[in-house]
Amino acid sequence: MATIELRISNGTSRDMVFHLEPWGGKYVVHGHRAVRVVTEAPSAPVLEWESTDETQTLVVHGPPGALATVYDGQNQVSAE
Repeated sequence: MATIELRISNGTSRDMVFHLEPWGGKYVVHGHRAVRVVTEAPSAPVLEWESTDETQTLVVHGPPGALATVYDGQNQVSAE
């Protein structure tokens, strides 16, 4: 099992929203805070960060069976 942990930090005073695909989850990172995205998969997944003027998206590209979980500290965060 391969595990990758990615920290997403928001250094501004405004809330930042990002989407987690392919699951369609929408998450908020409050100002001056950070969350961790822990991705577990049978083999090494490929992570892609997409940024446009309107949205921020973390995309987990395979392999089948990959699972990504978002944490604020030690607490799991649910998608909005």
